[in-house]
Amino acid sequence: IFGILGSAFATLISFFIMASCIFYFGNKLQYIKFNLKAWFFPLIIWSIIIMLNENYYMMVPIILLYPIIWYKLIINEYEKSKILQILK
Repeated sequence: IFGILGSAFATLISFFIMASCIFYFGNKLQYIKFNLKAWFFPLIIWSIIIMLNENYYMMVPIILLYPIIWYKLIINEYEKSKILQILK
């Protein structure tokens, strides 16, 4: 019924379920503190950019401000210090 888009969405959903299960059961075995904001922020921003695909006046500032917003709001202090250490 849904054609090629249906298979793409089914693949997306199955990979999401698989990744969620691996994350959940993996954390039960060995907890690793993840910065989940840093994982979801790019997904949200790029989803917005895809929705604005023909409105270049909105898309360009978002793309240009992405690294600044990411650095100021999303990553933690340890990650910031590592980035500054690499850039020096």
